[in-house]
Amino acid sequence: MPSLPIMKTSQTSRKCVFFPPGFTLVELLTVICILSMLVALLSPVLKQARDKSKQLSCTNNLRQLHLAVMNYAQEHDEYIVPRYDGVNGQKGIWTGSLNCYLGKSGTYLDYQKGGYSPCYFCPADPAPFRFDPGYPLTSYCINYNISKCAIDSAPYRSLKLSEMSNHANIILFYDGAGAYHGYANNPGYRHNGGLQICYVDGHVEWRQTLPPSIPGDEPWGPH
Repeated sequence: MPSLPIMKTSQTSRKCVFFPPGFTLVELLTVICILSMLVALLSPVLKQARDKSKQLSCTNNLRQLHLAVMNYAQEHDEYIVPRYDGVNGQKGIWTGSLNCYLGKSGTYLDYQKGGYSPCYFCPADPAPFRFDPGYPLTSYCINYNISKCAIDSAPYRSLKLSEMSNHANIILFYDGAGAYHGYANNPGYRHNGGLQICYVDGHVEWRQTLPPSIPGDEPWGPH
């Protein structure tokens, strides 16, 4: 059977591209409005979570400082670290005295070089590193009624742990605000309108206000 001739035809192929329908202006405005509402709802929650994280870090700092004080006392006949030892300049301030118990060997001036413990600075402190040419400033204050000058004699020297009857009720550290070398009575209310207080027994609590300093009042120890 004879084969049929093949007819060759030339056709130009065309591709059809289909575009999905776009958003209308009303739909876009609706999406933007919903996203704005979600951001407004989530912002306070996120801020609260950040603030809580900073408060937990502050609690950890205070506990580390308490542990350093206990280690200092163990090596110094139970004496609380003095606010100033009267001998060693910047290293003689309580922050410098405790630095070696926090795994550091530098002074306050070495902070930016990593030689000063970050435990001295609260993450919620708006100005955690405040340089002072004479003495260090820190985010925390030490109770100067129990942490006194080492060169003083009783009753002006630092107290021994055994000289305080109720460690759970006596303040050791608290949040400070620009506290000059860390023992001025200048509380810093930066955690949800309150401040963190570490007691001699090591527990940390949040309080709305700092207890008043009254002679003989237990929160501040013997005066």
